[in-house]
Amino acid sequence: MKNLLMALTLAATTAFTSAQALALELTEKDVENFIKAAPAVTNWADKQGQQFDGAALLGAQGNEQNNKSMSDSAIAMLKNTDSYQQFADVISRYGFTPEQLISVGSEVTAAYLANVKGDLSAEDKARVDEVMGGLQSLSGSSNKTNSLLGAMGSANQASEDVSDTNIALVEEYMPQLKKLFSVLGQ
Repeated sequence: MKNLLMALTLAATTAFTSAQALALELTEKDVENFIKAAPAVTNWADKQGQQFDGAALLGAQGNEQNNKSMSDSAIAMLKNTDSYQQFADVISRYGFTPEQLISVGSEVTAAYLANVKGDLSAEDKARVDEVMGGLQSLSGSSNKTNSLLGAMGSANQASEDVSDTNIALVEEYMPQLKKLFSVLGQ
């Protein structure tokens, strides 16, 4: 029995470590290129009309399950409309493929929210969790602001699962990211 318990503990530890290893560790270049790419992505999405959501293309959802389905959905939409190559050309200037941009954006957004929440009191953190969780319902809206806020609400759920390394790196870029997210939300 003791050996079975030990084997299960080892298997669980291995699975947990493997899942953590799958998380993307950001580099300074990733964050800087994301900040540079974001306006070009939202501009491109706006020019496409209601067809594409700039927040989804930036990977702003944050949690792994939503990011996977969002990534699959955004990439499928691009490919279904033959816009994939056009979009890939726009973001290649910033060193990303569409899939990479979504992954990096998801991590940046989650680390950004973790940093924002880290500066709050426990009471204010609870309020943010409540408000941001409620914003998830807005993510399907055609309104750009509501969609971005809804995406950030989903990212809020994942902000507690962000690596400490990513949180520390993104903390260095908080002034630029605060400005970026405020502009994107207008």
